[in-house]
Amino acid sequence: MKKVCLVLAAAAIIAAFGCSGGNSDDGVITMTTTARAVNFELYGSGAVTIDWGDGSKKEKMEIEPDRMQVQIFGSPSISRTYPDAKTRTITITGKNIVVLICPEIKLTALDVSRNPALEYLHCYDNQLTALDVSRNPALILLYCWGNALTELDASQSVMLEILICSENQLTALDVSKNTELDRLICSENQLTALDVSQNSLLSHLACGNNQLTALDVRNNVYLNWLFCNDNQLTALDVSQNTALSDVRIANNQFTAQALNELFDTLHDNLQEMEIWSGTAWVKDGYFPKNINIGSNVGAAECDPRTAEAKGWTILFEDPF
Repeated sequence: MKKVCLVLAAAAIIAAFGCSGGNSDDGVITMTTTARAVNFELYGSGAVTIDWGDGSKKEKMEIEPDRMQVQIFGSPSISRTYPDAKTRTITITGKNIVVLICPEIKLTALDVSRNPALEYLHCYDNQLTALDVSRNPALILLYCWGNALTELDASQSVMLEILICSENQLTALDVSKNTELDRLICSENQLTALDVSQNSLLSHLACGNNQLTALDVRNNVYLNWLFCNDNQLTALDVSQNTALSDVRIANNQFTAQALNELFDTLHDNLQEMEIWSGTAWVKDGYFPKNINIGSNVGAAECDPRTAEAKGWTILFEDPF
């Protein structure tokens, strides 16, 4: 029922955008690039027109849905090689584009505000300094890591399940409206605070390499991975996180006492691991439980026996 309500809410927002007048929902996407060679992917349905921004004849094509490509990095399906590298703006027109995959093509600007049907956007590893997704209420997945974004407002994307915005220059991130989030990766920014109290469905949270002094994950009962290394944390309570299997708090400010208190809150559950046999999922032992505490001020003096008695392995160096 909750999913149905969210779908109806998103549809209502899309309809509202469409009734706002003008051509706000005409399905136009523009990409400004300085690359000589450009590759990107489009999925959805119906006719699409591409103006390559070089004075050449517009290219027309039919696009098809391909959900298998959404979660993986597929081969580029649309490409153009220009005679030289200079700034050009590519204009894509198609009302039913639901997937845009355009990484690593030296984008300096990307406008998706006139495509409210967009569900999946991969624009990572570009040169974007701004990204407006305030008119994309149907977004489910947003990969925008490796840019130069200083702000990101995803509050209108109420269907968002995966947000990866690491390696930017964000000083704040509000995800309070994104209650469907399953994975949030916001590492390597400049965040001084992060509120995930409204994200009760989170299974993966990575917020390392920021400037966090506190982190409250008591409402995130489904967390499996918690990576909050390289911050300024002095305490952490994981007593409500009974699904955790991987915790990384290296390079923070935990004293020996704070680490011992953290060990006390670790669960002692065993989580069964399943593998695909070729015909079915079969049980294959239990997930390992690791906690990385390296380079904290109290790492050498803490008492790991409490954690070890619960089946946790204490690590002092990153396993990857």
